[in-house]
Amino acid sequence: MEKKRLVLALMVVLVAFILTVSVSYADVSIPQPEWFKGDTWTWIRIRNRNTSNPIKRTVAGFKKIDGIDTYEVLSGATTLYYTKSLGHISTVDKNGQLIYVNKPAMEYFKWPLQPGKKWHERISWKSLTDSNTIDHYSEVVGMETVKVPAGEFEAVKILRTAGAWRYTYWYSPEVKNYVKWITENPEGTKTDELFDYKLGGSVENFIIKEPVVWPPQPKAGEYWWIIFKFASPTELMQLESEMTYEDSGQLVTRKMEGLDFTKTQQKFEGKSSGTVIYRLRFSSPGKRNFRIWVVDKNDKKSNMLDVTVEVN
Repeated sequence: MEKKRLVLALMVVLVAFILTVSVSYADVSIPQPEWFKGDTWTWIRIRNRNTSNPIKRTVAGFKKIDGIDTYEVLSGATTLYYTKSLGHISTVDKNGQLIYVNKPAMEYFKWPLQPGKKWHERISWKSLTDSNTIDHYSEVVGMETVKVPAGEFEAVKILRTAGAWRYTYWYSPEVKNYVKWITENPEGTKTDELFDYKLGGSVENFIIKEPVVWPPQPKAGEYWWIIFKFASPTELMQLESEMTYEDSGQLVTRKMEGLDFTKTQQKFEGKSSGTVIYRLRFSSPGKRNFRIWVVDKNDKKSNMLDVTVEVN
């Protein structure tokens, strides 16, 4: 009798756990990502059990195509163009010759991604040797844990069919791309698995937003603050700053460590955003020119921002 009660209790706990997971997954809503210059992904491809060379794609820049803002993505000797919603528009060779085009763009994702979402597309594609118009049907299945060479990720599973072709792929919001992609057709099966990735690979992706000076009209002898907000890539970088002002007719430039309660360098790694606060006090009135910039791992300075503050 006791054994039956124990089994029943375990079953109740298991059902409750399953329902909890189902509810949490049902509430999932994955927003559209933003790619930055330098974002890089590398997949290994297995075709009918044979491994091919890695596939590496890097966001090289941004371009308008027929009035549409696109991501320009390098992939070997070709360049692919994607809409901001990650729909594939076209592929060109190293000479810029069009070798593949979709009309309209092939939207592999419909944002936000939510379990149960479905969409239909009629795509007219054209390559150098062939062309066709095919109906595509896609559905978001739900969240799954996917293990690939790059690691283990919580990803959204999507099923897509187009005639005799069937696609199953898993999108990870952490990676901002798919971590696994299976293509099945009459010729066999092809599987791409994420091997490596790097996001925000360029110092150009570091954004320092316009600062806030508080109080807006600082007075001599009183403390005041300059507050910077930033958005950073995943690479280790640091902020440096200096103050330039006139003292007894002489122009003086000082590193910020000479001032009260001032943090001159803010080091971070893997943060998507943050705030740097400089606390300042000057005994005399006058203009204070404040400059802040980014230094990357190669000691390259960039993204300089100048602020002039009038101390009354």
